[in-house]
Amino acid sequence: MNINEVINRDKYKNDRVILHSDCNGFYASVECLYNPKIRNKPVAVGGDVENRHGIILAKNVLAKKYGIKTGYAIWQASQKCPQLVTVPPHFDLYKKFSERAKKFTAIIPTE
Repeated sequence: MNINEVINRDKYKNDRVILHSDCNGFYASVECLYNPKIRNKPVAVGGDVENRHGIILAKNVLAKKYGIKTGYAIWQASQKCPQLVTVPPHFDLYKKFSERAKKFTAIIPTE
């Protein structure tokens, strides 16, 4: 499916199309992709878990249901959700998947 199949170009021929991609939970999604054991658990990415130091950089939908917010201190998030799985960031993986997303959006036809 391409963008022209989704949008009625006759009706909207003079309008522009804006693709909004909400990547708020992106880091957590990548972590769950690489670690199937945590996929069905509340997951957050951030800081140093062992020293309970740092902040939440991203969280998945299950963590969000417990009220976990980006920017919370890890200790705050753990109080709200004791079963929260917190993993350290792996920026090399996020960059890899970010590049894939950029390539995908680059192939969307504009005409």
